[in-house]
Amino acid sequence: MTTNLPLFRRRSAVSQYARQKLAALDMNQWRRDMQRFENLNLHRKFLQVEGRQDLYSWLYSPMFSDFDLRRQFSLDDQQTLMPTRDELVEILRRLGKVTQEDELNCGACGYDTCREHAVAIYKGLAEIEMCLPYSIEQLRKAVKELDISHSRLAEAQQALIQSEKLASMGQLAAGVAHEVNNPLGVVLMYAHILLDECPTDSKLFTDLKLIVDQADRCKKIVANLLDFARQNRVVLMPTDVREIADAALRSLPPPDGVTAHATHEIEDPVAELDKDQISQVVTNLISNAYAAMEAGGGALTVSTSGDATHVRFVVADTGCGIPQENLHKVFEPFFTTKKMGKGTGLGLAVTYGIVKMHRGDIQVKSNADASAGPTGTTVTVTLPRLPQPG
Repeated sequence: MTTNLPLFRRRSAVSQYARQKLAALDMNQWRRDMQRFENLNLHRKFLQVEGRQDLYSWLYSPMFSDFDLRRQFSLDDQQTLMPTRDELVEILRRLGKVTQEDELNCGACGYDTCREHAVAIYKGLAEIEMCLPYSIEQLRKAVKELDISHSRLAEAQQALIQSEKLASMGQLAAGVAHEVNNPLGVVLMYAHILLDECPTDSKLFTDLKLIVDQADRCKKIVANLLDFARQNRVVLMPTDVREIADAALRSLPPPDGVTAHATHEIEDPVAELDKDQISQVVTNLISNAYAAMEAGGGALTVSTSGDATHVRFVVADTGCGIPQENLHKVFEPFFTTKKMGKGTGLGLAVTYGIVKMHRGDIQVKSNADASAGPTGTTVTVTLPRLPQPG
């Protein structure tokens, strides 16, 4: 008979029934009954059924001789094993607990100590993420990685904008240069003829000389425009980067008060580059560095370095530097910090285009504030050793 009573009520009812039966038990009759079944004969007499075969003999007849009533048991240990010392150390290392000082035992995970938490992790009763310092550290790493990813994305976006700007300017410059080049050539030719035919003591000689000089300058500007607009095909061949740096320094003697030298920190100096174009890049950077040091002198260092995948040119000067507000403009066409008539603002634009055609990267760091430290500019050009897929 079932009941819906609570557990303790049911236990109470069973106990009460047992006490009642014990109270009414005839102990003498119980002893007689126990004596009755002490031996087999009494047992057989008890099982004998009147008018039938002895029930005891029937139970032990051959019919039941094949029955195996034995039972076998095997060990099934349900005890949870404890981790070994090495396993515990590995779990603590994953939690960031390398030294004893790292085990804060803050209790935020619900365990008294970090080691108890590690044991629970081994048993599958807890998770690593339950450790608050570990979760905070993981979040910090995630934020840092996101920040790096955001910075790289911003740099890539800026590079894309710069490339689009240069492409548009290149198309415009090409059209203007070709249109201006022909009439400029005529002006320049007749100016030289007049200057050659004019006596040096004539009042017109000075004016003609000025016309010739300015026309020559216009010719150089147009040539730079064509260089900037022209998408030259990169011809890659094995090139020694040390020779490029040394040759560029030899071709450009330093101005008065400026010292220049090259350093090479590269084991394998050979890379697949367009030698002429990269020489133009290094020459442009050296020329800009000299211009930044003409007023007060200084030192120029051209260094080469590299690893298994890239080579680098670093051109560093101790000149006046570039103001921070102008750093993002240095690769724009026609932007220059040189004095009027000293530059066209196309040198770095051409340099940028050449580096990008080589699938490389160019970075500029500069300081123009003497109160913030030594002034100067460092330009780093990084180029792949081997041809990159387009």
